[in-house]
Amino acid sequence: MSQTAAKHQPIKKKAEVSLPMQIFGVIGEILITIGILIGLFIVWQLWWTGIEANQTRAVAVAEFGTAPETEKVATPQEGPPPEWTGPTETPEVMGLIKIPRFGADYVFPIRAGTQNIGVLNTGSYGWYQMSQKPGELGNFALAAHRMTYGDPLIDVEELQNGDQIVIETEEAFLVYKITDHKIVMPEDGWVILPDPFEAEKAHLQGKAYEQGEINTRYITLTTCHPKYGSSHRWIVHGEFEYWTKRSDGIPPALAGQQG
Repeated sequence: MSQTAAKHQPIKKKAEVSLPMQIFGVIGEILITIGILIGLFIVWQLWWTGIEANQTRAVAVAEFGTAPETEKVATPQEGPPPEWTGPTETPEVMGLIKIPRFGADYVFPIRAGTQNIGVLNTGSYGWYQMSQKPGELGNFALAAHRMTYGDPLIDVEELQNGDQIVIETEEAFLVYKITDHKIVMPEDGWVILPDPFEAEKAHLQGKAYEQGEINTRYITLTTCHPKYGSSHRWIVHGEFEYWTKRSDGIPPALAGQQG
């Protein structure tokens, strides 16, 4: 083709994009951006919060200390455990919780209060301050995250009746035995009342709970259900078995023995 002919070739114009297509393109870019942000949020929730919480948790456990003579198995004591004289102000560390079912390395701080910031989000269990103190007659009730922030109760469904929960305070180890599980609605606050079983009966009968004489020391753990949601609450109840002096070593429950 000659240069003259080439000069007269029509210049093809770039195809114009219609307004609807431009709008769809912008919407697509926005959706992609939102998707990326959601993905980053999920990574933060499921991964990074765990790293931060586990670091805070490790510091709290180390500062609380471990019982001396951990190779020695203490003798269960008769009678009620020592009266609680420890801290009760948010977000002080009250003690440690250990659950042998989850392994020898399972240990989390217990802090006063149940709010997320400063308590649950630090990789800790939180104590419902309207419930009884550790070792008291009535219901010692705790809350913990199931997923995120250290995943304290991610495997709650693996707990079985008869499993033990050990609460370590400055003076003693308090050993409780799991007796019951249930799934309830978030508003079912009766599960942490002083006698959760009488409270449940009253709830099912549509009656108000009337507290009578309580002769049992309960423990209650609460967490979200299902694992990747929070529409319900998974509840674990237990009853006090025995206590040991912290200075005497570890209780039989932590030595692989049933109390």
